[in-house]
Amino acid sequence: MRLLSALAVAGLTSCAPVEAPPAMPPMTLVDLAGGYDASPAACAGPGSDMRLTIAADRVMFHESSCRVLSQEAAAGGVQAQLACTGEGETWSDSRDFTPTHNGVIVTTGGQSTPRIRCN
Repeated sequence: MRLLSALAVAGLTSCAPVEAPPAMPPMTLVDLAGGYDASPAACAGPGSDMRLTIAADRVMFHESSCRVLSQEAAAGGVQAQLACTGEGETWSDSRDFTPTHNGVIVTTGGQSTPRIRCN
């Protein structure tokens, strides 16, 4: 019995240490790139006022386009600082883009708007 105990202890102490998995890189807008809208029917249509297209350096909304000035990982998604133009105006904006199982939630000024990914 002592021999079995000694072998068991020896086996446990000779195991290599378990390493933690490598850290995941922070999320960026590239990870969310694609088209989104309010519903499958809206995705199939020519362009609703909820249409959203995300690219690495630009975010396009209905009748406005925003250049990405900076972005950082934030609360399970990406927070982006944007320089926007649309309907003859320009403005700065900060928006959070949080992925969901079938789309993205866009939050600005405390208002969250879910959209689904269009195929």
